Formats: sequence, structure tokens, C-alpha cells
Amino acid sequence: MSGLNAQSGVRKRSGNFQVRWRTARGVERSATFPTSVEAAAFKAKVERDKRRGIDQDPSRGRITIGEWAEQRMPHLIARPSTLARERSILRTHVVPDLGKMELVRVTRFGVQQWVTELGRRDLSPASIRRIHQVLSRLLADAVADERIPENPCQGVKLPSVPVTEARFLTPDEVVALEAAMAVVAPHWAELVPFLADTALRIGELAGLQVRDIDTDAGTVLVRRNVVEVGGHLVVGEPKTLAGRRIVPTLTDDVAGLVATRIRRLGLTAEDALFGLPNGGWLRTPVFRRRVWLPSVMRSGLDPPRPTPHSLRHSAVSAWIAAGATNPYHLARWAGHRDISTIFRLYGHLLPIDATREREALSAFRRDALARRTPQDR
Repeated sequence: MSGLNAQSGVRKRSGNFQVRWRTARGVERSATFPTSVEAAAFKAKVERDKRRGIDQDPSRGRITIGEWAEQRMPHLIARPSTLARERSILRTHVVPDLGKMELVRVTRFGVQQWVTELGRRDLSPASIRRIHQVLSRLLADAVADERIPENPCQGVKLPSVPVTEARFLTPDEVVALEAAMAVVAPHWAELVPFLADTALRIGELAGLQVRDIDTDAGTVLVRRNVVEVGGHLVVGEPKTLAGRRIVPTLTDDVAGLVATRIRRLGLTAEDALFGLPNGGWLRTPVFRRRVWLPSVMRSGLDPPRPTPHSLRHSAVSAWIAAGATNPYHLARWAGHRDISTIFRLYGHLLPIDATREREALSAFRRDALARRTPQDR
């Protein structure tokens, strides 16, 4: 139960056992059980909830969502990009709608109504899920801080996210985009074939140094991620442990382009491989606007308009087409934490030829038939 502030008790009434208590709002409640054991167990739960802090200090749960969000934010530990996204969602959706509501007054039905209202604002199901997730984390921390006894976000029904196929570029489209970028911004000419070989995320590409590339072995060491948060560059490690990896798929042709780039620009081992013309890390928002989009427009690629992440999908699909069909290897090279992502995004590309298995099954049956004696027949 939630919001308890008076001593609960058990008494026998009409052959049953009744537990009585009073909520933080002063409302008297009761519950009846057929046995004293069930009543005692319920009474113990009531008193456990009381000990969580609401009963002794009801004001702890009467802080508003807006006040709690502001008080909690400085103590969160997460990647800068994650914190920036959470601040944005709180500022844009959570606080304007729910900021003046006290924590103890938030109910699951109220959260469900709010989620339904978000669906009327032309927000995608994925966006609604992210917004709900931010509120849920906010209230989960309120539970941990003994301000409310349970998280009212739990059990709320959320819109399902439709499954959409990722945008894959064919080899012809990759070459067309490469040619267009060589005209729009020659400094970045090698970027398209490099991403189409290695499937790096754009932040991982931005964090590469020359010393991370072995053009002879065709390998790329991914150990850094560079993102722009609030106008400031943040240089750190990949998002997950799986993100730190060696990608062994740099082809000889593209390795040759990379080696030529290093010589042409006079890059040293510590320089960013795909840094700015005047030095420094690539700034992805500016790159998307000034280089990527004009290159896509010039290439004449069919909609939907590809993003840099589309080259990541294209690379994995090319790996599969080239014969790399082990989901573990694909997940490891792409930097996914588990192979379920491979099946979700690329499962339809994996081969389903079961000729060998069918032949083995037929052999089982033939052997069984051959072992039958005339009497059995």
C-alpha cells in the first residue's frame, strides 16, 4: 500500500480478520481476510511501507515532480549525451505537464492518461516510450530515496513501435554517394567507402586516430567516441564495453585510399583520421548539415534519404552477402552487446538454405526403413 501514516491494526470481525490503517491524506482504509495469517501478513506489509519514510515524514513525498527533477539532476551519473537528452525531455515534456504535481499524488492511472495524451501530440511511439522512460527513472529514484513507496510508471501500457527496415545502400549507391562527396567536399572523399567497409558509428569514426588503423592487416581499433553535447565536444570511450573492438573488414582498396589520405594530409599517428581540415575532431552536426546532406542531394539517391548510420547498415549487409553469416562475429564486429540485435536488424538477410539439413533428415528416414525386417513389414 502507499502513503501510510497511522498505526495499522488487526481485529476479528464477523468471523473474518480486518486490517485498518490511515493514508497520508488522512483517509481511513480497511481490508478483510479470511484468516489471521493472511491479515498478519498484510499488516506486516503495511508497516514495512510505513518504515520507508512516508509515514514518519509525509512531506518527503509532497515535493513536486519539477522540484524533485531539479534536485536530482546534479547527482546523476551517466554519459554527457545521455544527461543532455534526459534534461531535454524533462524540460520539454515532463515538467511542463507534470512539474507542479506532488510525487505522492502521481498514480499509475494518471501516468496512463498522460501517455495517452502524448499520443495525441503527433509524437512517434518511440518518442513516447523515451519520454515515459525518463519519468519512470525519475520516480524510481524517488522510491529509492524513500519519498514514495512504489513507481506508478510500472504497468503502464505503452504504444508499440512498428518494425521498420533499416535503409541499406547498394554497392552502386555507395559509389554514387562517394563520388558526390568527392565533389562537394574533397577533404572527406574517403569517408563513405571507409564507413561502408567498417560499419562504424559516426561518433566512433570521429574519434579515430591514425594509430588506430592498420592498413596492412585491414583492421580498425575502435576505442574512442566523440560527440557534440550542447555545443561542446565530449571525447570519451565507446558507449558500451562491446563498442571497444577491432573491426577486421577494411578491404585492400579502401585501405589504399586511407593510406593515400594519411600521406596527402601529412597526418601523424596522434592526428584524427577524419578530423577537420584545419585540425581537431569532426563535429558531426556541422558535418551532417554542410557535407552529408549536400552530398546525398547531389548523388540523386532514391528516398528515404540515407543518414551516416545507413552506411553502418549497408556494411553489415555487405558482410553477410560476402559470406560472414555467424551472428556472433557480426555482433562483435559491429559493436553490439548481444546477437539479438543482429537478428532484429539483419535476420532477413541471413541465409536460410537448409539443403544439408534436409539431406540428413532424409538419410535418417532411409536408414530407419532399411533396418526394418520382413516381419516388421
